[in-house]
Amino acid sequence: MKCHGARGVGGPNVHIGNFDLLASAGNGFLRNAIRNGRTGAQMPAFGATLGDDGVEDLVALLRSWQATQEPPVHPGGRAPPLPLGPVPLNPKGPEPVGFKKYPDNTGADVVNAQLARGAKMVLLDARAPSDYTNEHIAGAVSVPFYDPAPYYDKLPKDAWLVCYCSCPHAESGQLAQALVTKGFTQGQRAR
Repeated sequence: MKCHGARGVGGPNVHIGNFDLLASAGNGFLRNAIRNGRTGAQMPAFGATLGDDGVEDLVALLRSWQATQEPPVHPGGRAPPLPLGPVPLNPKGPEPVGFKKYPDNTGADVVNAQLARGAKMVLLDARAPSDYTNEHIAGAVSVPFYDPAPYYDKLPKDAWLVCYCSCPHAESGQLAQALVTKGFTQGQRAR
């Protein structure tokens, strides 16, 4: 209750009971977040405390909250996306060195070194906008893995797109795959 509020839609942390979040998050993602926590998101690991049955019970509880909600009605059928912000970072900078194309991962240390070098790239935060708003890498823009379509026309095709999330590549991998499908050839995931 103190972290996420009653039925997951209050409290100071991510609203885990939010219909949009539950509609877009798979059970595997939920299990992983509960078991292992979420680095950088103030979500501790509960796997050892709850055990496998407890984790499954919690996933079932979250799904029961989702089942009792009416989908939100937004103008045009969805919540408006967050403004993209300036992209790419360092538009006149050199090309990054050492980046790997999707489906391979590029280590966070390589990405950080290229940022320090002033390389031209776009950092895409694949998490839910609420996670992005709470905390994100400086210079990153929000492109949620579950709804990247509003951003396709705004993203450059001549710069590396670095997708990241705080889970083990579930969200960033989905976003990278969606971008590759839309013709972005320099997309990759950071780990």
